[in-house]
Amino acid sequence: FMPQTAAKMTSSLGLPAIPQFHELVWGSAPGGRSVRQGAPLFSILVPPVETKPEPVTHAAERAVLDLGVSYCIAQIDGVRVRNKDGALEQRKRQIEAKVKSLGREWTENVPEVRGYQEIYSRLGKKRGEIPSPVEALSQYIFDSKLGRLPQINVVVDSYNVYSLTHFLSIGAHDRTKIQGTIHLEFARESVSYRPLGLPGTMEVLPGEYYWRDDVNVLCRLDLKQGEATKIDESTKHVVLIVLGNAAIPPTTVRQQTEALCKDIVAVSGGDYTIIGGAGMPNEVSGSGTNGPAQPP
Repeated sequence: FMPQTAAKMTSSLGLPAIPQFHELVWGSAPGGRSVRQGAPLFSILVPPVETKPEPVTHAAERAVLDLGVSYCIAQIDGVRVRNKDGALEQRKRQIEAKVKSLGREWTENVPEVRGYQEIYSRLGKKRGEIPSPVEALSQYIFDSKLGRLPQINVVVDSYNVYSLTHFLSIGAHDRTKIQGTIHLEFARESVSYRPLGLPGTMEVLPGEYYWRDDVNVLCRLDLKQGEATKIDESTKHVVLIVLGNAAIPPTTVRQQTEALCKDIVAVSGGDYTIIGGAGMPNEVSGSGTNGPAQPP
């Protein structure tokens, strides 16, 4: 950098060569020379323009939907994924206290939670073999060393709150890491993938439904997302997948998807689009002008 800059300055000053340090004496520059009008010494650094990726496309196998599964997909563009948010952490503490007051077996009396277990039973799973998203999050509160919900980042923590309070199965994926269309379908054979945050691989078993794109597994059942499309602090564009069961009307899935989008935008910025899903109305767009929605 420095030698090239010195050469450019020497040329602009009309000097035959770059002067040596011992030659730099005040008044020693030869007269009769004019400064040349050349190219700028340094180019102007223009930050790249952030462009929105295309809205994700999706498809679902009819047989999966016939289990009572409904879903809604949204895309949030231009987010800033922070590690944590004070108000969100306070909300999590309140929910944890409420869950603890209900007791370890509280989910057994929730029809929406039973709706997931009924789906898993129809897939041939034994009672308790596959925890629903609500049960899995509840286990963190009762069984983890800290007795709290996990603290990942504001996007993941926000949807965990909605999953626990509205009994929904929710996942978030980095839009730029998704390749092609996302599909909800049954596995015809074992499909190996790397689960999020775990060493080694996990299998999607034949007869289980799962989300995938054209290359990678996004999530097995409602159980474990894949590492390939995870949200991290470099993520700027998020795809939300919100899934319900026969005990949750599709309109509720749609409404809570938009409420979750508003909450995420309130803490992370950006704007959202409700893309649609199974039994969903047409897409709706929004931005960070709305305040956070409060679950009932």
